[in-house]
Amino acid sequence: MKRLLATVIVGALAATALAGCSSAASGDKVVKVAYQTFGAFTQMDTNMKAVKKEYEAANTGVTVKLVPIAASENDYYTRLALMNRSASTAPDVLYEDTFLIKSDAEAGYLAPLDS
Repeated sequence: MKRLLATVIVGALAATALAGCSSAASGDKVVKVAYQTFGAFTQMDTNMKAVKKEYEAANTGVTVKLVPIAASENDYYTRLALMNRSASTAPDVLYEDTFLIKSDAEAGYLAPLDS
């Protein structure tokens, strides 16, 4: 499961890195990744930190900015919705449960990860 999650996240980061990402002052590309953290569940945070390290090592000039959101499920999705209202606060990549993907794609909130 960890390897699958890492592969999905790395694929998403790669696609996003090729799309329009923000630029840091140093000229590096910055990819913002938002995900939920809650209670004693630390696996997501641990996995994200590991993938960030791997991805940055493999992609010179790209910085991954992790945006952990400590919140219950409903509060997490509310905070994501608020973040997505502005291009300056919207993450480039976000974690969401599969039951939301179809409606978010139909609403135009998600971009395809292919070319």
